[in-house]
Amino acid sequence: MADSSTGRPDRHSDLHLGPKLRAEDADTMVGVSASETRSATWRGWTLGLGLVVLQCILLPQLDLMLSRTVLTNSLFPASSVLYVFLLVLGINAALAAFRTQFGLTRQDLIMVFCMTMLTNAIPGCGFMAFWVPTVVAGKFYATAENNWAVFLQHVPPEWTMTDTETSRPIEQFYMGLQPMPETFAGRMQAIPWRAWIGPFGVWVIAILMLFGMMFAICGLLRRQWAEHERLTFPLAQLPEDLVSGIDASHPRPFFKDKMAWWGIGLVLALYSLNHLAVFYPQIPQIELQGGIDKYLTERPWNSLLPVWTSIFISIVGLSYLLSLEVSFSVWFYFWVHKLICFILVGMGMADSGWYWWGDGPGYKSIFRSQGTGALLMLVLLGFWMARRELKRSLWQALGLQETDGKDEEASPRALWSMLIVCFFGSVAWLVYFGVNVLYAVPLVVLLMMILTGLTRLLCEGGLFFMQFYEFPARLLQTAVPPSALGAETFVRISIWDRVMVADWFRVAFMPVVMNSLHLATRTGLKRRSVMLGMGAAVFVALFVSFGSVLYLGYSEGAAAKMQWYFKDEWFLHKPKTYQVQQIEAYEKKLAQTDGPLAAEDIPEIARRDWILIVGEFFGAGFLLLSVWLRSYVFWFPHPIGYVMWMANYPHYQVWFSFFIGWMLKAAILKYGGSRAYLRARRFFIGLVVGEALGVILWKVVFWLTSETSGFAMLPG
Repeated sequence: MADSSTGRPDRHSDLHLGPKLRAEDADTMVGVSASETRSATWRGWTLGLGLVVLQCILLPQLDLMLSRTVLTNSLFPASSVLYVFLLVLGINAALAAFRTQFGLTRQDLIMVFCMTMLTNAIPGCGFMAFWVPTVVAGKFYATAENNWAVFLQHVPPEWTMTDTETSRPIEQFYMGLQPMPETFAGRMQAIPWRAWIGPFGVWVIAILMLFGMMFAICGLLRRQWAEHERLTFPLAQLPEDLVSGIDASHPRPFFKDKMAWWGIGLVLALYSLNHLAVFYPQIPQIELQGGIDKYLTERPWNSLLPVWTSIFISIVGLSYLLSLEVSFSVWFYFWVHKLICFILVGMGMADSGWYWWGDGPGYKSIFRSQGTGALLMLVLLGFWMARRELKRSLWQALGLQETDGKDEEASPRALWSMLIVCFFGSVAWLVYFGVNVLYAVPLVVLLMMILTGLTRLLCEGGLFFMQFYEFPARLLQTAVPPSALGAETFVRISIWDRVMVADWFRVAFMPVVMNSLHLATRTGLKRRSVMLGMGAAVFVALFVSFGSVLYLGYSEGAAAKMQWYFKDEWFLHKPKTYQVQQIEAYEKKLAQTDGPLAAEDIPEIARRDWILIVGEFFGAGFLLLSVWLRSYVFWFPHPIGYVMWMANYPHYQVWFSFFIGWMLKAAILKYGGSRAYLRARRFFIGLVVGEALGVILWKVVFWLTSETSGFAMLPG
């Protein structure tokens, strides 16, 4: 790829993770021209906001009450695919038949997709499922035995609420309204909304500033990633194909392609068979979630534990859209990880491969720390590659250079202003609640770096299920131990951390924003229009989700009926209470001791985890080395699989599906050539669409039948 300003080949351009496609090849592949852009009509806006409201009401019922497959704990856009499917085949066809001008345009459909995809996780695992228990569960479950009062005493009163003799908002949320009104209106009136409005308003300010930074960074980086580096955005290819043939000439619209329907039908048949077996045990199931752990019980093979061979059809389908080197990297580095485990267990470092499960300190972090360092270096390299584009937009924002007149998400001045205002607003929010500005600034910087890195992984590698174990506060604590922060700061940044990252970043919103901007470009929707649409959708979703989740808790009783998120023992208050006790004990010991403590008397809470720190620097260095080697050695493995070491659970779950997708694509290209590859592409996209439809269909069936077991479909 050539440097955009000099015309010379850029040897660092291989940093991107997708196949290098020419623009004309990509246009031929999907048959959509975005040369003429226009806004969505009022019908697209109305349907988009209406469906946002609908899913914010229904998704808490489906996800927070039922187990197994959860719709809001990954970036897989199952709900959005269903909406477009129904709109194209049902409502749009009926409207067009009744009166042509009432039919939905391609831009309307994409607006609906982007608005609903971005807000899908807000009523569930992206915000409400973690914000509510983070601010109130500690007070409900606190006892004299667990001593959570040590932790809770440092929580700002503006962040939460308290039960009193006359008002019991927390107890009623967990136990249900007593007595329970019989009507919907009666329950709405009985819910103590006033107690929640203050904490919700405080946290909404922080969340909206986070969204502002995400929108601004995506707007500033979109041209670099989409036009200069030509990333493939595999998740955006899905809706782009779904709307092919709408308002545009296309030789094979998606829903008139037999290969697409074969893919959809295959998945629906498979899921119907497996789910009917829940109701009729005599029907055999086709097991998709498996592993070889039962064969690895003895030394030395137990060093490989766990080895899961789960098949997730949506990942198989999306991996077909990736370059072979990317899908190869995912499963190749999984086995590199297992080989190193084999060696380390043989050296006596651990009893089995399970030793490196999760996010423990010290030697437990040797893989996680490398992935963390690699991700952060990936972000820094990405900004370095975008330096000319960022400089251009900054100069335009300052009035030192004229704009090029192209359709932008917003003017460069608006984007830079939004980024600066929201960044310093986020810092000021933390400082207002007692966090030193020297800690607040790096916390916000680290948060946005992590989100940018995860965005790049999705846009380049199609990784819609990711996690990142090192929260911003934990990364800060590698340099500043918790004892140096003090108990109050430690508690406050831990709570902020949990609300901002939700479930270990698995439903980060920023990748959706970037994919939506690219999708708008590819389908002729004005990016400024989709930016405004997504902003309106977020605002509506926050308030509707607030009402729907509280209604569910007060009506059903969160303690008895709602999922584990609302129990909140191990993921925040229990471990953090122990650390606060350590901090206070250490401070007390220092106050009673003349001079410094002996090295053996310094607790873990006051030490730096040098193994973690060294691992992070090693990971950053290896990422740099990989990028450099790939500029000269064509066969050197792509680093995306190495970056996935940042969290082992997603890697363990998806590696086998990437392997299957890689194997199928390699075989089709080898024996059928590019013609067979393009013909089969619709079949694999059909697999993804079929999984989305199957997930929603059977989730609703289980909801209506009160069945809570089911058959796991999506990763996570």
